[in-house]
Amino acid sequence: MGAVFRKLFKFFRRFLQLLFSRMIIVALLIILQIVWIWLVLEYLAEYNAVIQVCTVILGIILVLVVVNKDEVPEYKMPWLLVIVISPILGGVLFVFFGSNQPGRRLKREYMRIERESERVIRQNGDTLKALEEEDPVAAAHAKYLYESSRSPVYDGTHTRYFPMGDDMFPVMVRELKKAERFVFLEYFIIEEGRFLNTILDILEEKLKEGVEVRIMYDDIGSIGKVRMGYARKLRKRGFDAQVFRPFLPFISTVHNNRDHRKIMVIDNRVAFTGGINLADEYINEKLRFGTWKDTGIMVEGDCVAEFTCMFLTLWDSQARKLSDYKFYATYRPGRDGAESTENTENAESTENTENTENEGSADSAEGGVPAAPVLPALPALPAPKEKGYVVCFGDGPAPFYEEQVGKNVYLNILNSATDYVYISTPYLVCDNELLSAIRLAARRGVDVRLITPHIPDKKTVYLITRSTYSTLMEAGVKIYEYTPGFIHAKNFLSDDKYAVVSTINLDYRSLVHHFECGVWMYGTPTVAKIKDDFLRTLRDSREVPPEEAELNLAQNIVKSLVQVITPLL
Repeated sequence: MGAVFRKLFKFFRRFLQLLFSRMIIVALLIILQIVWIWLVLEYLAEYNAVIQVCTVILGIILVLVVVNKDEVPEYKMPWLLVIVISPILGGVLFVFFGSNQPGRRLKREYMRIERESERVIRQNGDTLKALEEEDPVAAAHAKYLYESSRSPVYDGTHTRYFPMGDDMFPVMVRELKKAERFVFLEYFIIEEGRFLNTILDILEEKLKEGVEVRIMYDDIGSIGKVRMGYARKLRKRGFDAQVFRPFLPFISTVHNNRDHRKIMVIDNRVAFTGGINLADEYINEKLRFGTWKDTGIMVEGDCVAEFTCMFLTLWDSQARKLSDYKFYATYRPGRDGAESTENTENAESTENTENTENEGSADSAEGGVPAAPVLPALPALPAPKEKGYVVCFGDGPAPFYEEQVGKNVYLNILNSATDYVYISTPYLVCDNELLSAIRLAARRGVDVRLITPHIPDKKTVYLITRSTYSTLMEAGVKIYEYTPGFIHAKNFLSDDKYAVVSTINLDYRSLVHHFECGVWMYGTPTVAKIKDDFLRTLRDSREVPPEEAELNLAQNIVKSLVQVITPLL
């Protein structure tokens, strides 16, 4: 009886913690606002014939708007259904949540700031020409990335792949200890524990050496992980910190676009990205769903400047300040002189101007970006060189990115594959275009294999993921589930040529709404290491038999109902 009582007590304690969490409270307040607006409009429509007519006209207009939106059909379906059933409720929901457009201020600031990074980052014509001569198809992939995300292709970039977060953690620590000038952190999730605390302790020591540290984390991603106001705690320790898109109890489209990136930039010399957030489960210090299988990549060389500018662009759009892109994106340890000094002075002048314009705002009150101190010259570090080509690219919602960059990178790999495509993904909740490309590749005779989790972190998403198995298997796709636990890796690999390690899940959130990033590789030694890791992971996974993927009548009904709302998950 004692054991049963303890379990019940533990269950109710967790339930109450969840019930009174900030996520639930804010979500309930937003829902109450929506219900209030809906009831008021319904009440008015009931007693006024003119409003009834306007409601019908509104429904027709909204249907036309949704039908003509430049979105995949699967995303339009749930909105059409809600609008047809209840034009007023559907209209209210669509106005606040159906638009993928972010807040006007963020959009305006981002577009202005992006022009600064474009002045610094340009494609080297000789590099692209060399790739064209080596492989025209690969060059076409690289050209697409430059046209869609302004991300050039680089040669001679060194990449290092990490098959587990446990492997990447000590290397991150080692590289942070080498920091001389600045460190930028941008993460979807941060949580106090061994991983985050170790990094912050190192960075606190680096602050004493004059190293500039900026930290940005997503508010929704980190809800329940760190307390509200954690950014203030970081600022008290000396870090320049801000929260991306605070989750406030007001209905707004800005809640739709989250910062799902995982970026660490050190001195514009080295950068880390991949699926690994700054929380202990990502290094298996804390076990939640068995072994947490995640992957990451470290980049060294000129390509790091892409991550430097990617961070600064989103940071500056939040802070409404303009950093010195030329200084940060061209900085190298040991490189000092008139150019760097001049750039720093220009940055200080620009920031002072911006501070004057924004005086009295909440952002200015937090203090802003400190002026960059000029450090003495240090011995230059030899730049590692490596064969192959690398693109460090960003992705995000319109209008920041005119296309769904991550999705199209995956489509390009699937459509050009001739031998195999290996995919690791925690979720498989994507539109018919991407699923059709996977099936088509398999029907062409390409060996297509997917690894998904056996132990899910989200049971509803896991159900939708498994509901796609049968149609993929019919086309010849082989599906495996990682049995030791949860696989959070987001990798694409093809033909011993191409590899992508990214933050981009195969779900609507990542492909459409979130800010994301990744590393595209062609012909680098890392491609072979990613393949070796995939094949090792297969040995720790079970192939899902076709009969297990077949759905019974009840499962088909549930699938049909769930798939209607799938694009909104």
